[in-house]
Amino acid sequence: MWGWTTRWPTHHQVLVNLDTDPPPYFSRFERLIEIVGRQEALKTAARNRYKFYRDRGYALTHHEFGET
Repeated sequence: MWGWTTRWPTHHQVLVNLDTDPPPYFSRFERLIEIVGRQEALKTAARNRYKFYRDRGYALTHHEFGET
């Protein structure tokens, strides 16, 4: 993951995932936020992550924002 070091953060409130894969340590955080681009490849990766989280029983909330 870009910009990530081997040191774990000391807080575990919110993680913003900008990668195409689920972070291996996401379950340590209270909330995970993912921002999805408009390109089909990014949407496909986001759908796969959504299924990954859903299949593991996480409560999911989806917000769709319009173009600015």
